Amino acid sequence: MPSRHGKIRKSIAELVNSLPRGTHLTAGEVYRRAKDQGLAVSLSTVYRALNRLREEGEVTALTSGRGHKWEAADEETAHDHLICTHCGLTIEFTDNLVSGFGRSVAARKGYDYHSSRFDIFGICENCQSQDEHFRHQKLTGRLEAALKASREAVRLIGESVRQEHSKKAGPLAERIRQATAELQRSIDRLGEAEILIEGAEMSKEPGYSPRNFRH
Repeated sequence: MPSRHGKIRKSIAELVNSLPRGTHLTAGEVYRRAKDQGLAVSLSTVYRALNRLREEGEVTALTSGRGHKWEAADEETAHDHLICTHCGLTIEFTDNLVSGFGRSVAARKGYDYHSSRFDIFGICENCQSQDEHFRHQKLTGRLEAALKASREAVRLIGESVRQEHSKKAGPLAERIRQATAELQRSIDRLGEAEILIEGAEMSKEPGYSPRNFRH
């Protein structure tokens, strides 16, 4: 006959495995759902149950900006995660390039490949739109890159002018092409900066949604 702790683990496993695909819960969220279902458990009991279930292969855990998040163990559908370090939003995705990378690394290191999982950490679109500090850093980075490219273009143009004045032989055409490329790079970064500024202005408008604005 299963022990009390065994029954609790079974109930917790059923709770996590009944979640819709793509749902990831913290231990606190599992605890609240368990209480809603009438389970007489404490938060520490839920933590112990989840860790035991992970050892048994019933559930899996991933690290997010809010600590561990739990999901049903899904061996049939391998997937990876995009995790926002600000709000904890976790998105599942599959990409052959990513899974292929895992196989490639295993082969190079002499491993017999079984599976791999990639957790990609970043800041989601919604948090970016609401985080003035992040937006300021991004805008400053674009402007500094534009300035650096412009200075390099000016240097190359200056060398071209001096070469032409001195009538010395040299890779003048190549230098001009490099200067043109640097100027285009500067224009591209300025265009990105302009988009960021437009996005900041749009985010202040009523009814704004970051899905309506891409950068």
